[in-house]
Amino acid sequence: MTTTYLASVAQANVANALYEINEHATLSGSGLCRICQVEGPCATRCTAERTLRSCNLLPQRTPGATRPELIGLRRVGPGWFPPRAPEGTART
Repeated sequence: MTTTYLASVAQANVANALYEINEHATLSGSGLCRICQVEGPCATRCTAERTLRSCNLLPQRTPGATRPELIGLRRVGPGWFPPRAPEGTART
C-alpha cells in the first residue's frame, strides 16, 4: 500500500512542477518571470525544475509561453504541430 501512495504523491508533485514551469516561464522580451516579475528563472521555477530532475524527467513547456512576439519574432512555416480544429467541428 505504501508504494501506491508514494507513487500517487510523486505523480502529483510532477504534475504540479510541470504546471509551475509553464506558469513561471521567462519572457523573451524582458528576461523576467511571467508571474513573479523578477529576473528569470525565478525561485519557483528552479524548485519545479529540481523536482523534475529528482524524478529523472525533463520539463515540458507550452509552446509560445515565453511570448516571443513581444520582441518581434514571428512563426515561420507550419510549425511542428498541425493546427487544431475548433471544438465541435470535424477535421478533413
